[in-house]
Amino acid sequence: MKLRVLLLVAAGLLVAAEDPKAGAKKDKENIQGAWKAVSGEAGGQKLSDERIESIKIVIAADKITVNVADNTRVSTYKIDPTQKPKTIDLTNEMDQIAPGIYELDGDNLKVCWNQGGSERPKKFESKPDTQVRLMVFKRDKK
Repeated sequence: MKLRVLLLVAAGLLVAAEDPKAGAKKDKENIQGAWKAVSGEAGGQKLSDERIESIKIVIAADKITVNVADNTRVSTYKIDPTQKPKTIDLTNEMDQIAPGIYELDGDNLKVCWNQGGSERPKKFESKPDTQVRLMVFKRDKK
């Protein structure tokens, strides 16, 4: 009897651990906050240190506020952490969707997205002659 109860508890824990909604909620909570860029590429070209230092984002609820120097833009986003790699769709003010992928590891966030196309990147890389962007952010704890 004790073994049966123990097996039922273990099975319940396994189901809860694999619940995709729980994973989505965890990533949705953990991605919230202020982030500063530490590296970036656009079309296969590294962004300058000056440009990188000027990029900060704030993620709150379903919005991403991007600050680049004196320019601010607000987009919405949707994530799906059940995919491999995890996916993110960014929608700008003109309702244009930029499909992407992301990786969230503690205070590090890596995002790769297709700024001008409908094809989602499969890897975290930005190649020449594309509109694929790759950014790495660190949580801003200020």
